[in-house]
Amino acid sequence: MHKAARSRRYVGGVTESIPPIPPVRRRGRRPVDPSALRGLPGLKRAIASRGWTQSELARMLSIDVAAVNAWANGKRDPGASTVRDIAAVLRTTADNLLAVNAALATPAAPAA
Repeated sequence: MHKAARSRRYVGGVTESIPPIPPVRRRGRRPVDPSALRGLPGLKRAIASRGWTQSELARMLSIDVAAVNAWANGKRDPGASTVRDIAAVLRTTADNLLAVNAALATPAAPAA
């Protein structure tokens, strides 16, 4: 349906505005802004805690060192299966690699 068609409706000879649908508020974790999560912010800390280098992690995962560096520096995003593999090798959780708890601690921008 076209966007303009949603904002107005014709009922009995009168054109009425349709109010926007309010966002659904869910229980549990506060929603995280996806733009706040770029790359793997916790990757450098997790690698350092194991005493490894990025090249050693890349060799264990059979991937390119440039990819690990790009994830650690927030230049690229890994896929979900890659995050799971990295977490398994580093013996940590995906939440720690993604620094989800840190993103939840920052206040969300007010909705306009």
